Amino acid sequence: MLQDALCELLNSGQLAGFSTATYLCPIRGQELDDHTGKLLEKRPDLTFPRLSSRPASNHNALFFECKIIGRGRTLDDYVRNGVRRFEEGIYAWAMPHAGMLAYVISAEAADPCSSLGATWSTDPGPAAPYAPIEPISGEGGIPAIALSRHARTFTLRNGEAPGQILLRHLWLHFPLDEDSRASR
Repeated sequence: MLQDALCELLNSGQLAGFSTATYLCPIRGQELDDHTGKLLEKRPDLTFPRLSSRPASNHNALFFECKIIGRGRTLDDYVRNGVRRFEEGIYAWAMPHAGMLAYVISAEAADPCSSLGATWSTDPGPAAPYAPIEPISGEGGIPAIALSRHARTFTLRNGEAPGQILLRHLWLHFPLDEDSRASR
């Protein structure tokens, strides 16, 4: 199960900045409100509560939205139904960073840096980052992560601007072998 694997990674200390000194194990589908406070049942797929959040708040956490790429779900779906939720203040509106996790079941989507970079260079659209996408090299068997920075134009409840959001894109590949394809 993904939650167990993420707890194991959290406990291992393998990934700098991602440890039990900072975060608790993830919560799946935690209900939160959006930046307006009017949409009450928004559910980011994974929420990693911070241990030392001051003041204590459900919105002071690391949020991830998970999407499938493949089997009829496209990179456009990933952007429209994932990335834009962070830009529009539906998820992680009180945080300067969050993440996207993709389950890739498609040969066309090689890695987040090149795939998203190509998508946003040909069709920027409203979810395009305002800075070039940056790769982070994976080490010790950890997949590469891409970073994208996005402007957010909504206003916070206190009347202030939220500032940009930095999204980490982690893509996990699950290629279908011939036996899996035949049984579907």
